[in-house]
Amino acid sequence: MPRLEVIKNPNPHLRRIATPVALDSITSKTNQKLVDDMILTMKKENGVGLAAVQVDVNQRLIVVLDDDEPLAIFNPELSNLSFAKVMSDEGCLSVPKVWGYVKRHRSLTWKGFDREGKAIGGRAAGFFAIVLQHEVDHLNGILFIDKVESYLETSNSQI
Repeated sequence: MPRLEVIKNPNPHLRRIATPVALDSITSKTNQKLVDDMILTMKKENGVGLAAVQVDVNQRLIVVLDDDEPLAIFNPELSNLSFAKVMSDEGCLSVPKVWGYVKRHRSLTWKGFDREGKAIGGRAAGFFAIVLQHEVDHLNGILFIDKVESYLETSNSQI
């Protein structure tokens, strides 16, 4: 499985709103290979999440680490966003060497489809909720730098 190239800001493709994935195509060989390649790329780049738009594929697909296990979510949706917010220090594979503080919802409800096309979802809080928000922002053409409240000199985060 080859590692995919992560496109970097200011590539205009990072600003596209991703297209939903047809449910009957989720299990296609093409999409299964894409999921495998995205997971490999995310791990090789030391990320905890990766959106398909970051590898120049215009689809509503993200891969994230959930308790250190990779999870693919097709057509992810976030709802029931908490009123309470937290300040998160974030970085991004598409915006190298830049880190900053972003205000994110503390918890939320998420849903989508797994790589077998089955409906999945649940309640997320803490770091997992932050990662989901960061990656879904990518699918909507939003980069974390659009939401940064202040920049950091250094950080260990790389979402």
